Amino acid sequence: MEHAMLIWYSVDPDPDKAVEGNRFWAGCLVPSMFKYKVYDPKEVQLHANLVHCDTIKENYICATDAEGLIKGIERFKEAGIDHFCLGNSSPNVNYGIDIFKEVIPAVTE
Repeated sequence: MEHAMLIWYSVDPDPDKAVEGNRFWAGCLVPSMFKYKVYDPKEVQLHANLVHCDTIKENYICATDAEGLIKGIERFKEAGIDHFCLGNSSPNVNYGIDIFKEVIPAVTE
């Protein structure tokens, strides 16, 4: 069986900015958001702001360069993921796209 995954990534030369690029998705890491069916965007944001940076790093790809992005993809490949849909949450979206010129040759077989 093949395994596919949607994963958000953020790449920025400043590691803190790379993590903050993915903070938008931190609400998805709070189980109570689903248990209690929270829909209000302001409440989602309040919960997301409580998510620690380390949790964001563990669940999304936060990188400072192409090598870090490649390592992040490889981490999920080692876990058995065959196909990726990568969502770009980089502070500079164009940088997050352009970096794939270096990443795609390194992660495709």
